[in-house]
Amino acid sequence: MATYDLRLHAIHRDDTERYLVILGMGDLEVLNADTGARASVTIPADVATYLSTGSPAASDMRAASIADFTILLNTKVTAALSQTITSFTVTDTVDTYTKMTSRLPAPSTYYRTTANDGANIAGHYQYLLAAADNGFGYWSGRSPASSTIWSIAHNRWVNSAYNPMGFRVRCQRKALTLEGLAYDATGNGEGNHHLSKAGAFSSYTFEAGDEIHITGTGGASLPVGWYPIASKVDNDAILLTDNGASGVNYRNASDDTTAYADSSGDKADCDADGITVSGEANENFNSTAPTDMDNVAERIQTSLRADTGLENIIIQWDEENRRFIIVSPFRGTGTSVVATYPPDSGTDLTTTGPGGTSYQAPFNFTASHGGLAVANTVGTGSPSTDEVDIGDRWVAVPAPGEGDHTFDETTMPVQLVRTTVDPLVFTASTIDWKPRLSGSEETNPSPGILSTVDGAAADIKLSDVFFHSNRLGLAGDEIVCFSQAGDHFNFYMNDASNLVASDPITVTLSSTQVTLVDFAVPFRDTPLIFTKSGRQFEITTVEGLDATKPTNHTPTTEYATTPSVRPQRMHDLAFFTGPEGNRSTLFSYRFSEASVANRADAVTAHVPELLPADIRNVQVHPNFGLVFVLPTASNVIYTYSHFLEDERREQSAWSKWTFHDNYKIDDIAIIEDTMYLLVHDTGENRRIIEKLKISDRVANIDQAGGQSLPTVTA
Repeated sequence: MATYDLRLHAIHRDDTERYLVILGMGDLEVLNADTGARASVTIPADVATYLSTGSPAASDMRAASIADFTILLNTKVTAALSQTITSFTVTDTVDTYTKMTSRLPAPSTYYRTTANDGANIAGHYQYLLAAADNGFGYWSGRSPASSTIWSIAHNRWVNSAYNPMGFRVRCQRKALTLEGLAYDATGNGEGNHHLSKAGAFSSYTFEAGDEIHITGTGGASLPVGWYPIASKVDNDAILLTDNGASGVNYRNASDDTTAYADSSGDKADCDADGITVSGEANENFNSTAPTDMDNVAERIQTSLRADTGLENIIIQWDEENRRFIIVSPFRGTGTSVVATYPPDSGTDLTTTGPGGTSYQAPFNFTASHGGLAVANTVGTGSPSTDEVDIGDRWVAVPAPGEGDHTFDETTMPVQLVRTTVDPLVFTASTIDWKPRLSGSEETNPSPGILSTVDGAAADIKLSDVFFHSNRLGLAGDEIVCFSQAGDHFNFYMNDASNLVASDPITVTLSSTQVTLVDFAVPFRDTPLIFTKSGRQFEITTVEGLDATKPTNHTPTTEYATTPSVRPQRMHDLAFFTGPEGNRSTLFSYRFSEASVANRADAVTAHVPELLPADIRNVQVHPNFGLVFVLPTASNVIYTYSHFLEDERREQSAWSKWTFHDNYKIDDIAIIEDTMYLLVHDTGENRRIIEKLKISDRVANIDQAGGQSLPTVTA
């Protein structure tokens, strides 16, 4: 990193994670604020380009942190939109997202939903998986499933005599060819129920819900069946799950019942052919009648997904062929739907057909009487993972032929994320801004910082980034934009036809002067906007930031402010500096209950010659009511203390902390009671971080509420 023109940004995640980001000259570093240890920071080429574009000074950079990520803004970059227009054919239209995702589509196809489904709005969706990644095993029932008693959503489905009802299903996650496994029932140093052979499990990764299928027979083998796995020891061994009675439970291979346990001793010759996951659907359609056969399938699917390992199983109703389809959660060669079995309780949907004809039961795994026979298709391909979450298989897209507007990530703020604590690693990356997926530029326009009212590029350089009311705020020119509430990287309405309170908000400032935004500071219940022309505004709606309510921007005060010095909030006050000839003034901004108006008091009025003209930073310590003013290229920090009672400033005092003559303080930051100083030691020609306890520098506490501060020399 260059050794000049640097700034600090403090990250206070919690009591155990406090970090300092050093920004300057298109680069950054991160330090552990407690130990000084330097983090490893990954900065990809596109982020490095963004940070250095326009050769920004440190004062041109902005930073805002929330939770695990910090947003970094280069105010020298012109923000821009990108647009992609895609034409496609809709494969099918269904009413809900749940129904759409409860099927196995052809690769890279498009679907449309007509009704909102929880957080998933009506619109167009693309199935993302390519052919090589879409090789899920699946079972198709006989067609038709039976007479109308099982193929329409009433009759036996709602008959109290048959409810609750269900079945068990088993899916193979991984094929194995293992012979001669040794089983140690107890006493093995790695754990009881130890199943092992050198290298046998090198290709196996344990997942919760896994069961191994033992196929060996005879006295030297465990009984044939499926055995729950407790954990993987290493490439040579796994541990089976203890049943609490010094043995292991297993499900019998013929009917998958739970009535078996083994508590025999060691076995020397066990074979195995696969890792499976199983679960049971159990649903009462009499208590709540299904609306249609898709609803029957969805409720069975929901029941199965409650079982560990089956969170991504699919139960589809195939309306065209009047049958059910079970899609395994797993994909790739060696995966399959093994079989269906009777449930542990309730009516058995694998054998209960009309008049006792089991082949007409809707989930009979092998029935082939009449119509289309059942079919069991094994998984194919070699995908990178054997499972992919349902939600990750789909993505919302604009309607065919409509522009997919989104932010050009190479021109927008980037994010810095702490990825690991030990070792300490931060990763910088561009942000995946959400595109417009509903409506058009007329019905769901891009935010004003990027697009004019007629859709042309705004050509605006962003001036600040901030968080307020669970929204990300971006400011530029005379415009302040707020993201979706709780969705920081989404600046478009989810549903262009339905404005809701959480939707994005755009505010354009106006007054008798040009009102280019310099900073936005969360203050009380409103963002306080500081402009480069010296006007201050507050942005309010009737009830917080609500997109359905009128948004007001009210000019409050008019004070010139020091460029590039961020104002700081302390309780119900905001402190900022402003130029006063060859000196500076510190202002205290507050709302006056007496006058029912906002005002800014010059707290340097009694020492007008104290602060120099060039101010670099302002920081606050709320607990002690302290304000720190750092001049440019100085070894002095000016400190202001105050005490208010009923809006009266009962105590107001200035002092200064003077450091070694060789010290030129680049910047300061405060985390709780600690001040961090980024110092250029001109004597040693090096940069160092100093830290000091602010409370240790307080000489005495005035019992009336004031604080007396000494001059500090270091």
